[in-house]
Amino acid sequence: MNNEVFEKVLQFLKQLKGENGSKKSTVQIIGLKELERETEQLWQKCYPHIEKLPMLERQEIQKWIEKNEEYSSLQEQNAYCQGYVDCVLLLAGLGLFRSEVSIDKFIEQMNK
Repeated sequence: MNNEVFEKVLQFLKQLKGENGSKKSTVQIIGLKELERETEQLWQKCYPHIEKLPMLERQEIQKWIEKNEEYSSLQEQNAYCQGYVDCVLLLAGLGLFRSEVSIDKFIEQMNK
C-alpha cells in the first residue's frame, strides 16, 4: 500500500509541474517578467558584438550560455522539488499521513 500511495503522490506532483502555467494557482514572482525582458534586450544589444568575435571565442561563449541555461533550469527544478518535499513534511508534521507512510521513502523517490 505504501508504494501505491507514493506513486500516486509522485504522479500527481509531476502532473502539476507539467501544467502550462495558465491555471489560476500559478505563481508569478515579482520582477520575473521584467528581468526576462531586460535579459532579452541585453542579448539583442550584445549579440552583434559576439558575432564579430573569432569562431573559437564565439563557440566558447555559446557553450557558457548553454551551461548557464542548463544550470538555471536545474536550479529551478531543484527549488520546485524542494517545495514538494517541504509540503509533504508540513503535512506529515500536522499528522495527516498515517504512521506507516515513510517520509524518507518519499524523499528518496523524489531524488531519483
